[in-house]
Amino acid sequence: MKQALLAIAAFAVLITLIIVGTKWYDGKTNEEAVREKDDYDYLGEEQITLTLSDRVYGYSHKIENYLVMGTDGSGNEDAEGEDYVGSMADFIAVVIIDHTDETFAILQLNRDTMTKVNLIAKDGSGEARALEQLCIAHWYGGNKEMSCQNTVDAVSELLGGLPFDGYYAIPMEQITRLNATVGGVTLTVQGDFSKEDPSLVEGETITLTDEQAECYVRGRMGVDDGTNISRMSRQKQFMVAYMKQAWEKTASDKQFLLDVFNEFSDVATTGLNGKTISKLGNDAYKYQNLGIFEFAGEEKLGVSLSDGLEHAEFYIDEASLVEVMTKLYHLEEIEENDKEEYAEDDEEYLDDEDDTDEDTEE
Repeated sequence: MKQALLAIAAFAVLITLIIVGTKWYDGKTNEEAVREKDDYDYLGEEQITLTLSDRVYGYSHKIENYLVMGTDGSGNEDAEGEDYVGSMADFIAVVIIDHTDETFAILQLNRDTMTKVNLIAKDGSGEARALEQLCIAHWYGGNKEMSCQNTVDAVSELLGGLPFDGYYAIPMEQITRLNATVGGVTLTVQGDFSKEDPSLVEGETITLTDEQAECYVRGRMGVDDGTNISRMSRQKQFMVAYMKQAWEKTASDKQFLLDVFNEFSDVATTGLNGKTISKLGNDAYKYQNLGIFEFAGEEKLGVSLSDGLEHAEFYIDEASLVEVMTKLYHLEEIEENDKEEYAEDDEEYLDDEDDTDEDTEE
């Protein structure tokens, strides 16, 4: 039996929870959700389309996509109404479950990635957009659900219109609790933490205390070159190390995942529930783990926020964007005549839907 399920946890368990227990969620009713998923099924072979670098690509594999977020403490997420302010999304990853090939992968996204973000108001209204860091999408909206959905929309935009099946978000400060679930993650320290936490000695193999785990995963400005790229490398290392230890626990305790899910239910923003934990579990254990992917690009300082300060900005290399997405989704570029055919098919399908509605009313 492969170690597939636990290998993709967002800070390992977070992503695991999505794989074995996610149901469609974005504020819609179950009936609406089923209808929309059926619509995706209707699109058929080669008709889920993505626009990347001004070219249109299609994929036919049956794939589910889930967004995992770890938010910082910069906002005021416990407030309601006009007092609510979303936090930044420090950790962002796409969980990709390919039921056709029976594989799964993680696409880890740089929080500083520059992309178009919807500038929604507290009530969710507004059509204005701006080129901002991806992490800022979670700042907008009037509650946690709006902030999460706005981040999903921004990632979808970044990835050419990729459809999502749900999301899962928790505050990054909960890394302390996650580390505790396995009695401390053991790893070899990467980077110079002398300014952040002298107990984290570069090159030394240690079992992280809960406080060290949070510093290791979240520390940035005072560590090495201070870039998010370096931090992402440590986050990836933490995921892999956690996987090994979580797997050992699951081997002897089949309730481990469900217990962890329930433990984090008080801080998570999602549509997950405990009843769905086992739904995909049996299949997920059989799936092949393709690993963790990320885009190449350039990081530099910029003033996109217009606050008078320079902030890190990450620009994805377009060739890398297409290359990685092609690997993950088996993309094939769509010819012009195919695009027209798909558009006609969609229009015909929508016309049929309208006729059905009229017949129902009569």
